[in-house]
Amino acid sequence: MSLTGGYEFEHEFYLDHQDDNMPSPSRVTEWTRARQDSHAGYFAAQASLLNRRLQVSLSGRAQTFDVAKPEFQYSGVSNPYANVSFDAPHALTGDASVAYFISKSSTKLRVHGGNSYRAPGLYERFGAGFYSDYSTPNKVIFTPYGDPRLAPDRYNSVDGGIDQYLLRDRLRVSGTVFYTRIVQITNWSYSLPSGDPFGRPYGYMNGSGGISRGAETSVEARPMKTLTVTGSYTYANADTDKDSTVSGYYRTFNLPKHALGMVASKQWTSKLTTTLDLFHYSDTLNSYVKYGRAMRFPGYTKTNLVASYQAWQRERQSARIYAKIDNLFSSTYYVSGYRAAGTTALGGITYSF
Repeated sequence: MSLTGGYEFEHEFYLDHQDDNMPSPSRVTEWTRARQDSHAGYFAAQASLLNRRLQVSLSGRAQTFDVAKPEFQYSGVSNPYANVSFDAPHALTGDASVAYFISKSSTKLRVHGGNSYRAPGLYERFGAGFYSDYSTPNKVIFTPYGDPRLAPDRYNSVDGGIDQYLLRDRLRVSGTVFYTRIVQITNWSYSLPSGDPFGRPYGYMNGSGGISRGAETSVEARPMKTLTVTGSYTYANADTDKDSTVSGYYRTFNLPKHALGMVASKQWTSKLTTTLDLFHYSDTLNSYVKYGRAMRFPGYTKTNLVASYQAWQRERQSARIYAKIDNLFSSTYYVSGYRAAGTTALGGITYSF
């Protein structure tokens, strides 16, 4: 049995200055400074039973946050956060997993459950900026983005699966089902409800939760000592409880329902290794709105190729040359609504000592 524990301290500092550089008296400036400290204690325990066939793991974490009173300096516009008070969040999270290995059939059964937590960032609480007023040329309008009252994101999840080893462990076939309940999450909304207390046309808000459920299958094969091939397929059906981001849309944005992947690694010599990485994503929805509808981006297939060569090695020192070609066949795809680059290449040297 093993037991570990520890203490963690984090300091988050946020400083922001906005200035539209307009002539007086139309000039608008903003200066915000905020600080947040967190203290966390955690533990992890693992036990091996029944001649190591049964593995049990438990972990837990307690975290508190100390949010100092922010400092604001606004000019040309009123401070929307002047009289807002908020509570510092806290978190208690836990995780448990059990795995059992059946020796006769080389089968592993596993199950896992736990909860997780994310405190809102200082930018999500106090962020601000300017946006263009398209009805008036060359005019920008200042708006706050954040909400100091934001509650933390909370998640509960459970998953289970099976791993089957075949051909003297040269082939592994796995299957997993998963279910995640998003109790509450921080969303960016382009259509905040009327009467927002900070006068925001859009910004961060506590959105409703949702459900993500699905399944994943994977295969890992080692047909040769120098060749490893893995393949996987994932189906994820994720929806939100309310259409808080774009009216009429409940499907989670930027998440494909179907994803396939394959990775093949070949060691040609003791020094030369290549890896081919191929994956396919189905179409996704994005929160960008046009004519009142969320934009849909098509699925795509992308291939990457990586090669590395160990130039020299000594007892405690080594140098390896590597090169990568990203998007080998120059597929057209989009990341968060923006078109990504075509074929790109990079290379370098890693030195270990």
